[in-house]
Amino acid sequence: MISNIDEKISKNLEQIDFGKSLFKLNGDLSVSAKGKINPSLRWDLDPIQINAVEDITVETGLSGSLIASRLATQVQSKLLNGRVSTDIKTNLDFKNPANLKPIEIDVKGSDLVLERTFVHEMLYPK
Repeated sequence: MISNIDEKISKNLEQIDFGKSLFKLNGDLSVSAKGKINPSLRWDLDPIQINAVEDITVETGLSGSLIASRLATQVQSKLLNGRVSTDIKTNLDFKNPANLKPIEIDVKGSDLVLERTFVHEMLYPK
């Protein structure tokens, strides 16, 4: 059941045209004489529309920053007559990228409307 939803979403994600969205990146990146990397970067991706599954359109925007070793990304989505915001944060180790730090993910949804027919079709596909 869930894999079917996954397949539908993956298929539609392949059709996204990022050429219709504006990506902005600003900031700077410095490297000290001792090789310490010190980024100060911010980025934004204007909202793009995705036909996630069936007749459901999702409008998603992305923003984030990399300040020193702190990576933070925010994803704002409008879907199902409501909003979902996802915040992702972690610390990076530039000297040892394989040394992964914990990743904090905070997802908040509000005003989402899940109609019975939608839930039924997702759980019990034909």
